[in-house]
Amino acid sequence: MRVNAEIRDLSYKKMIAPLILPIIIVPLLLLLFAAVGFGVPDLIPNRITIPVLIVGVVGYGVLTVWTGKKASSTYNSSWITEEFDFVAFDGKLLVNGKPMHTNVYKSKKKIYVHDLGDDGKPLVASFFATIMGEDFDKLFEYIEENGVKKERELLPKVTGRGSFAAAVSLSKYRRY
Repeated sequence: MRVNAEIRDLSYKKMIAPLILPIIIVPLLLLLFAAVGFGVPDLIPNRITIPVLIVGVVGYGVLTVWTGKKASSTYNSSWITEEFDFVAFDGKLLVNGKPMHTNVYKSKKKIYVHDLGDDGKPLVASFFATIMGEDFDKLFEYIEENGVKKERELLPKVTGRGSFAAAVSLSKYRRY
């Protein structure tokens, strides 16, 4: 069954790191300039230090807003809709010959197909797709006709540090 599914290109994280770096560096530079300006007034007089700091703080606000908008557009561009061939075999959906978990939410009209946790890492998936809209109806009918087992979505079982964030770990693979 060929349907469109939404997936996420996780390489977007490489584009966000350079955006965040100036937000960390600029305040440090402003603090350094203020320390030198107010600490050694003979080197940089207060009539120069104060206007430079005011311009720096206003510029930092503009930089923060611009960074937020750029990061948001980068995040939104990381979602891709592609066509995938799903094959029903032995009660499972297969993608490229690999068995997947199938979570169906009729009320949301969404089907999640993934291999989350299959490689021994409970928070990592090599494939995670969301099927919605008209494609939901087509794939749901295909699942029903071929007896594909619909699984309850179990949150990854993680213990120790970071276990509280197990539910949030799915947010990198799907939009809510």
